[in-house]
Amino acid sequence: MCQEICAVNDSWGLGYDLYYWHTANDLEVDFILYGEKGIHAIEVKRARTIRRRELSGLKAFLKDYPMARGYLFYGGDRRIYQDGIELIPVSEGIRTLPMLLNN
Repeated sequence: MCQEICAVNDSWGLGYDLYYWHTANDLEVDFILYGEKGIHAIEVKRARTIRRRELSGLKAFLKDYPMARGYLFYGGDRRIYQDGIELIPVSEGIRTLPMLLNN
């Protein structure tokens, strides 16, 4: 996923800096993209179903950075909006990544 994000960022000239976010109490977000177009937090899970606790890192990040957009790419087949986070099937997330990051 990192290669996809970097490739989209470079080829579309989006200018994001890419980070990883981790707290002292072990909450984390896989990818934080920060730039002129805003802040995007992306977590990636292979599971077909997502439990609430698997959103805890993104929820904590969005609490600290309410202006950010949160996405969870997962192994399911439905796009869902839950607790301020968009859950997007991985294949759809990769396909629509340029549009997600260009907003």
